[in-house]
Amino acid sequence: MVSKLNSIHETNQIPMKLIPKLGLWILLTVSTSVYAQSDTVWNQYLRIQPLQLLCRELVVEYEFPVTEKLTIGLGAGYRFRKSSGTSEVADLMRIMTADYRLQNMANPYYQGVKFSLSPRYYLDTRKSFYVSAELFMRYWWLNRLDEQYLNPKGTYVRARKSEEMDVWGGKILVGLNRKLVSFSAHQAVYITPFLGIGFRHKAYTYQRIYLSSLASDTGDNERGGMNLAGLHGGFSLAYRWAR
Repeated sequence: MVSKLNSIHETNQIPMKLIPKLGLWILLTVSTSVYAQSDTVWNQYLRIQPLQLLCRELVVEYEFPVTEKLTIGLGAGYRFRKSSGTSEVADLMRIMTADYRLQNMANPYYQGVKFSLSPRYYLDTRKSFYVSAELFMRYWWLNRLDEQYLNPKGTYVRARKSEEMDVWGGKILVGLNRKLVSFSAHQAVYITPFLGIGFRHKAYTYQRIYLSSLASDTGDNERGGMNLAGLHGGFSLAYRWAR
């Protein structure tokens, strides 16, 4: 096959693999919240990372206190797919990642979910500077996407493609809390720039079934994995309140 012409249809189904991941995240949420302090003067946060919206991903994190300086953040997110067209950041991601299997952020048909657990230790009781260890799992999938390809003979070949990717990893981050807007003594909006390093393992499955009799074979399958290390940086916006 030489080139893909267009995408026709995708069956939008939630994979069964999501159920154990969701169950694990709920278990972590319940178990860690047991240790949350109920002191009404301690801060809690709801955080989002605005830059993730460029990739159509929304992750919301709830951060609550465990001790005067230690907090735990629990995050959950969803990556929305586009029904057609190209990703808004596809060209940028192709420049940054030459390997096709690393370009899932640039694939407009991918959906994804993310769950994270982030202990944070603040170096002062005002919670201005912190060190954090984030553990996360992310699952990407693409269900039975019908496509047309142009083969070397100049004829059209129809194919049905499915892909999925499991990602597990961790990050070590340092961040700085700065107040943007204050509504009252116990309510405010913060901006938090952060920087750090991370490691992740990706396990992927790729399947293509040819639907046309003009194809030279019935399909192909590929499984594999990779370990990746990288730098992480960005900023989050947080709404802070005290119970």
